[in-house]
Amino acid sequence: MEQNQLNRMSIPKRYERKFLISDMDVKNIETVVKLNPYTFNEIYYERNINNIYFDTEDHINYFDNINGCFDRIKVRIRWYGDLYQNIEEPMLELKIKEGSLGYKKTFKLNKFNLSEGSRNDSILISLKESGLPKEISDMIKSCRPILINRYKRKYFESACHHYRITIDSELTYFPIDKQANTSHIKYRDFDNKVLELKYNSDKDKFASKISTKFPFIMTKSSKYVMGIERLYK
Repeated sequence: MEQNQLNRMSIPKRYERKFLISDMDVKNIETVVKLNPYTFNEIYYERNINNIYFDTEDHINYFDNINGCFDRIKVRIRWYGDLYQNIEEPMLELKIKEGSLGYKKTFKLNKFNLSEGSRNDSILISLKESGLPKEISDMIKSCRPILINRYKRKYFESACHHYRITIDSELTYFPIDKQANTSHIKYRDFDNKVLELKYNSDKDKFASKISTKFPFIMTKSSKYVMGIERLYK
C-alpha cells in the first residue's frame, strides 16, 4: 500500500514521547510516574508483549527510521502472553508516522503456532489466509519477518484521562532468518527500560507540563531499531 493511501484513513493521530532509561529500576520509575502532578494511576495489568517485525530485504523501514524520514511505516504482528504457543489472537499492525505524529492500523489474523526453531510457514500462511485487504497483502509480500522482540509492559493513565504512560522492561530480541522463525541466539537488554508518554495531537499544548517533571531525557527509541542494531550490527 502506498503511504499516501494509508494517510487518508481517518484515524486519530497521536504523539508518542519516548524516554530511554538505564540508571533506574522499574519500581523507581513507577514512583516517578505516580508523583507526577497530573496524577497517573496504574490501569490494566502488567503483561508480556510479543512482536514479529517485518522489513524489506534491504531494511528500508529500518533506514527510514534512523534517517528520520518524515513518512515511515513499521509492520509487525503483535500478541500477548507466552512467546511460544498457539497464538489465538494475533494482530497485524501498521504503525504509520508523519513526522512526530503517528497512528496505527490493525487487522485480525488467523491463529498460528510459534515454536522455537520452527519454520516461518505458519506465520506466512496466516497472513495469506486472513482475508487482508489486497493493498495490505501486496505490501506485506515485499517484506519478510526480520526479528521478534518481547518485553514486559505496565500501563498508567492520568486523572484527566488524556495522557497515558507505558513502562517497558526486560527487553529481549530474537533474530529471524529466511527459514526459521527464531534461533537459539537472542539478546537480552535488562538494563534499559523505555517509558512512553502517549496522547492525542490536540493535547500537545499541555504535555510539556508532564514531561518536564521527569528526570529523564527524551530520545528516539525504536525497539525495532534497537533490536536490529543489537542482533545484526
